[in-house]
Amino acid sequence: MPGFVAALRQRDGVAARCLEFVVLTACRSGEARGARWSEIDLAAKLWTIPPERMKAGKPHRVPLSAETLAVLEALPRMAGTDLFSWRHVVASCPTWRCWPSCAAWASMPYRTARDRRLARLIHEGNFASTIGRA
Repeated sequence: MPGFVAALRQRDGVAARCLEFVVLTACRSGEARGARWSEIDLAAKLWTIPPERMKAGKPHRVPLSAETLAVLEALPRMAGTDLFSWRHVVASCPTWRCWPSCAAWASMPYRTARDRRLARLIHEGNFASTIGRA
């Protein structure tokens, strides 16, 4: 497992950080993909998953190790977003046009039909003209 994690840390992209988070917290991938910044308490080193997102229907508290906190600290933060949203990549890109060529293009998770539509628009180069309608 140490070799796998070392190789994973060499990869760029949202999906690689999400998988690293899953490995470090031993959570389900769906719980990690749906994690929101509002669930994370960096000061208390705690991630509280609300009951509606848990298979058992009960809130779950996950202590965060120093390694996990380092992963979280490296992520861009956008209020009201998921931890591992591809929108982080878009927000950090210097120009809308360069985004389809970014390394993260291949690893972005599509969570909704709207995400797929935005990705298609970006890929086709029409994102800047349709940003208000997306």
